[in-house]
Amino acid sequence: MTTSRPVVVVLTREGSRYGLRLLDALARAEVPPDAVVVARESMSRRWRLLRSVARRIGWVDALATAVVAMRERGPTVSSSYEDLCPRVLRVMSFHDPAAREAIGALDADWFLLGQTGILKPELLSCARRGVLNAHPGWLPDYRGLQPALWTLADGLPEKLASTLHFVDAGIDTGAIVQRRALGRVDLPAFEALETRL
Repeated sequence: MTTSRPVVVVLTREGSRYGLRLLDALARAEVPPDAVVVARESMSRRWRLLRSVARRIGWVDALATAVVAMRERGPTVSSSYEDLCPRVLRVMSFHDPAAREAIGALDADWFLLGQTGILKPELLSCARRGVLNAHPGWLPDYRGLQPALWTLADGLPEKLASTLHFVDAGIDTGAIVQRRALGRVDLPAFEALETRL
């Protein structure tokens, strides 16, 4: 009896540096995904997202987060999605029912997320074995946006970390697979950082 290799699909957004870096790392490790799904979000969708974030964290923080995200857009590797994966599916939004149907037809065992934002449970359920995400913070303590900022604000540089976790219907609440701390970090106190800004 032979066991076939699991079907792995990467979900990312157009222009995501992290998504391209994830695909590049998989290619270098000689474990290329079977497909990559790239979402092109409309301006109206981005505006709705910004308003939603602003309701939760305030306009100043929401705009600061948006500016950081815009700076991070664009490739950090010299490859395109097509160079890194032979099967590229482009969709307007992960939330579109037609996109969900097309993604479901990929028959994935695993989804690996590359800066997708929050996904609906209906899409998450399309992966038979699960959905994995790398969060740039120490879960469960630092969920959501800007976890490094909040870690430093709490005076806990030892908790600057990334966490590989399963994705569920909550926000950064899935089971933790592994945490990796940044290591020794010599940073001034948060208040001293604020005075330098």
